[in-house]
Amino acid sequence: MAKSAVFIDRDGVINVDHGYVHDEHDFEYIDGVFEAL
Repeated sequence: MAKSAVFIDRDGVINVDHGYVHDEHDFEYIDGVFEAL
């Protein structure tokens, strides 16, 4: 039986791309990303 998978890129797809994230507190999800997934 085949298994389903989803492959997504991070920067600019699920989060706001602010460049390199040095601290987890600087990571910002794009509005509505969890509903879309």
